[in-house]
Amino acid sequence: MKHSFEIKLAAVNHYLAGHAGIISTAKLFQLSHPSLSHWINLFLLHGPRHWIADTSVAILLKINFAWFFMLSGILSLYPG
Repeated sequence: MKHSFEIKLAAVNHYLAGHAGIISTAKLFQLSHPSLSHWINLFLLHGPRHWIADTSVAILLKINFAWFFMLSGILSLYPG
C-alpha cells in the first residue's frame, strides 16, 4: 500500500520526537513497522525530499526549513 507524504512525515516525526517506540508508532498510524523503520532511515539520510517527486520550490523550501528545525531540536537533546 502506498502512503501519502503527510502520513509518512507525521509517523516519522512522531517517532523521532520520542512520543512512542517504532512498533507503537506503526500501530498508531496503521503502518507496518518495517516500512516505518525504512522511512525513518531514509528521512535521516536524505530528509523528506526523498519522498516527493513533483513539488514546487516553495514547498521544498518549507519542508527543508521544517526538517532543519526538527533536526536541530533533536540534536540539542544530545550534549557535546
